[in-house]
Amino acid sequence: MKKYVWFNLEDGIFSNSWDEKTHEMFTDVVQDTLDHNSAVKLIQFECLNDDKFEFYNLMKVVTNK
Repeated sequence: MKKYVWFNLEDGIFSNSWDEKTHEMFTDVVQDTLDHNSAVKLIQFECLNDDKFEFYNLMKVVTNK
């Protein structure tokens, strides 16, 4: 099952993920966000070895700059 998550390039933080049904209900909100915030990326994902895997808002990508 495909899921979706926002990823903010500026701070490396993810949103909570959501399923396809929820995504379809909020397509206008998703498009508005994409149109007005270039730092936020919408990621569609599917975890192949764990159907229950989710991203959540306490996850963060950290880089050594």
